[in-house]
Amino acid sequence: MKKMRWIFLLMMCLTLCAAQADIVLPDDLTVIGEEAFARDTSVTRIVVSDGAEEIAARAFAGSGLQSIFVPASVTRIDEDAFAGCPETLTVYCPAGSAIAKYCKDHGVRYQVTGARKVGISMPSDRFQRWANDGEVMQDAVESAGFDAVLRYADNDVDTQR
Repeated sequence: MKKMRWIFLLMMCLTLCAAQADIVLPDDLTVIGEEAFARDTSVTRIVVSDGAEEIAARAFAGSGLQSIFVPASVTRIDEDAFAGCPETLTVYCPAGSAIAKYCKDHGVRYQVTGARKVGISMPSDRFQRWANDGEVMQDAVESAGFDAVLRYADNDVDTQR
């Protein structure tokens, strides 16, 4: 029954917000339901409140979404949650979060928010070893909650400093 109530409330929100481009989801919404914003080209910016845990199948598929702010509390994202979204979509999220990993794995543009930067300088990316080590280090730093910036020095010691 509770799930039905949320589906009804979400549908009301979509109806009432149809003329608006910005939507802030309710604080107690834990799941962004299947196809919740699918094919809604009027929605361009969404703020997902802390406490949300899941973005279901095709939740934003084919929408006009340009930017979305997703908290670290979102730990489950369906594979096709953002299918068919504009290439200009930017997901704003904490470093090391599940959504950051999702974006990285699925080629969705994202920007880390509220994180401290850590620079990683590797000698070169010409050798597989250095390229692999750089990626492993970047993943480890991001998993610790930092924004990692990986650069290769092309075997120039002065550049690497």
